[in-house]
Amino acid sequence: MARRRGSPEILLELPSFHGGVDYDTDPDKLPPHVASEIFQMLLDELGNAVQRPGIELVNTVGAAGDRVISAFFFINSDKSKKQLIIHTSAGALKYANMGSVPGAWTDIATGLSTTARMSFVVFLDQVWMTNGVNDLRSWDGTTQTTYASAPKGKFIALWKDTLWQAGVTGSRDRVY
Repeated sequence: MARRRGSPEILLELPSFHGGVDYDTDPDKLPPHVASEIFQMLLDELGNAVQRPGIELVNTVGAAGDRVISAFFFINSDKSKKQLIIHTSAGALKYANMGSVPGAWTDIATGLSTTARMSFVVFLDQVWMTNGVNDLRSWDGTTQTTYASAPKGKFIALWKDTLWQAGVTGSRDRVY
């Protein structure tokens, strides 16, 4: 009976990625200490690629088929309100007060679009939301206000001391 020889040990030394991740440069032009893509990994403080921690379900949102289509983390200026705001595929706008574990979901509004994602911006200690379908609205952490007379822009942005909207149906070439 022939004796099987053991396979030799192979030592493979992987380079550290202490140079970080570079998505802009072609992968063949990167130095060996820079990563071109990292999926399901994190870089530790020494540049080593480590496995990304898994996820844990800490709370459900609405009914079984509901999913989050847009979300925003709202913190007011004195940090007394820290809320995760979500817009769901059931057309609900909800918030949860944030602590060590998200609190229960509470409705801000219902009957909203089930497909158009919300665009969010913080201005004057309120979060402003629009999606091009529903009325412009603001939320101060307690009270929602809607602005039916405002244009229904798909996008909202803050520049200097003014809110700007764009993407109004029929007026795609205008900024309000």
